[in-house]
Amino acid sequence: NDAPLWGGVMTTAGGLVFFGTPEGEFIALDDETGEKLWSFQTGSGIVGQPITWEQNGEQYVSVISGWGGAV
Repeated sequence: NDAPLWGGVMTTAGGLVFFGTPEGEFIALDDETGEKLWSFQTGSGIVGQPITWEQNGEQYVSVISGWGGAV
């Protein structure tokens, strides 16, 4: 990440690491190998920390995308 000061990192008990980049990419890595497992282009920079929650037995992950008032 060219600007790691902007976004947070979240890890899961299932061995995943989630984070976002200033370029808007939301990424999931394997916590042991560092291999990129998934990514999604949100369309705007990510400066917040990912969160996870469970609803009706299903786990979800989300992150806020958008520079807001930070810049």
